[in-house]
Amino acid sequence: MSESANRRMGESAIQRTAMCLVLLLVLCASCVISERPSFQLHILESRRYDLELGREREQAWDILQEVDLKDSVVVITENDIERYDWEEQVITLTVTASDRLNEVFTDSKYASANLDERAFIVTFDGDWLYGGAFIGEGSAMPVEYPVIYVRTRGGAVTFRVRPSHSTPAVYADLDQSYKSVIEVQEVRDHFLQLGKLSE
Repeated sequence: MSESANRRMGESAIQRTAMCLVLLLVLCASCVISERPSFQLHILESRRYDLELGREREQAWDILQEVDLKDSVVVITENDIERYDWEEQVITLTVTASDRLNEVFTDSKYASANLDERAFIVTFDGDWLYGGAFIGEGSAMPVEYPVIYVRTRGGAVTFRVRPSHSTPAVYADLDQSYKSVIEVQEVRDHFLQLGKLSE
C-alpha cells in the first residue's frame, strides 16, 4: 500500500474518532441537562426592603427580574419537596430539606422567623414565573405581589404560596384569574408526573 493511501486511512481513522468523541460529548451534555431540576424556588440574600420592592406587583416584578439568581442563599427544587398541595397551594418540604433550610438561616430555630421579608423567585425550566417575598401571616403590610407564609409541622417546613398578602378570602374562593399568578399548568403537570401532587 502506498504512503498516500496509508495517510488517507490514518486521516479517516482520526476523523471517525473525532466524530465519536463529539457524539459522546453531546450525549454527556444532554444527560447533564436532563438532570437539572425543572422547578426552582430561589431564596435570595436580599430582603424585600433591600430591593425596595414596594407594594405593587408590576414594580416588584420589574425589580426582581434584575436580580442575579447566583445570589440565592438556598434553592429549593422538586427534589426537596415531599408534597405539593395544588388546591391549597401548600408546598411541604422533605425533613432533609427542612433541616438544611434551618441550618442556613441560623438566627432563630424557627424557619418562619429566619425567612421573614426575604425575597424569592420561582423558575421552571429556566423560565422566570413569579417572585415576591416571605411575609408573616399577621403582617399589616398591604403587598400586592406573591408572598409565602412559612410554618413548621412535625419537623417539616411548609410554604403557603399566595398571589398577594392583601387577600382575606379563603384561597379556594379566589377568582381563577387571580390564582393564575402562582398557578402555572406546567408546574402542576410536572409534580403530577413526579407523584408529588395532591388536589
